[in-house]
Amino acid sequence: MDLSMKFLPNFPQANNMKSLRRPLQLTVVLVVFVSLGGCNRGALFSKNSQRNQFEAYNTMRHGTQITQQPDLFGLPEPALRERLGKKNK
Repeated sequence: MDLSMKFLPNFPQANNMKSLRRPLQLTVVLVVFVSLGGCNRGALFSKNSQRNQFEAYNTMRHGTQITQQPDLFGLPEPALRERLGKKNK
């Protein structure tokens, strides 16, 4: 009995490595597919759903918020004054 077998009795031998190759390949393929499946580009929330209770309250009380408005050149920019200003309703 050589030294490695004395301290590592469950260490796979060379002839046992061929029997471990197929399950190892299947495990690697499964891990790759699962990890790539989590990288989709889908949105977490839809555009129309409220993301928290404050947004739901403000929508019920003041209506939908304007998130973008065109600037002088017609390009969209955030509508900060409308979103952060006081509501007069």
